[in-house]
Amino acid sequence: MPYRRVIIQYESFLDWLFSQGTRVVEFLNTALLIGFTIPLIFNLEGILSSTPYPNIYVTGNPLWWGCMAILGFLQWFAMSRKGIHSNQVSGYILIVSGWVWAMVASLFLSKYPPLTPAPIVYLIIAFIDTVAGLYLLRLNKKVEDRFTKKG
Repeated sequence: MPYRRVIIQYESFLDWLFSQGTRVVEFLNTALLIGFTIPLIFNLEGILSSTPYPNIYVTGNPLWWGCMAILGFLQWFAMSRKGIHSNQVSGYILIVSGWVWAMVASLFLSKYPPLTPAPIVYLIIAFIDTVAGLYLLRLNKKVEDRFTKKG
């Protein structure tokens, strides 16, 4: 019964995703970084000429979008590993991602007025990523201190 295997894999994925408080944020950040950059990498000229993205030319260098995608893949790699060090790396990636999302929000804010939902959404993502990254670093520091005091 192939559906049983799918259900088991699905339940295993849910256990992995929700077993740690910051994992959902890491997962969403990974999906957003990669998903946001794919259209920009493959259709930058078309996007630059469209009205909703008037100031995106400021970061029109494909290297910027490529780095965002790489950051997403690094987040995926760190998130999928187990251990204190990979959690620390993931925390730092979340903090850097927060800065990246704030830069994206600033592209939309530079066209203010009118205020659109885009910068608000990107600033919320930036805030959540940064706070989750700081929390992950703090949590791992506590775990690390606990293990070094025992040894």
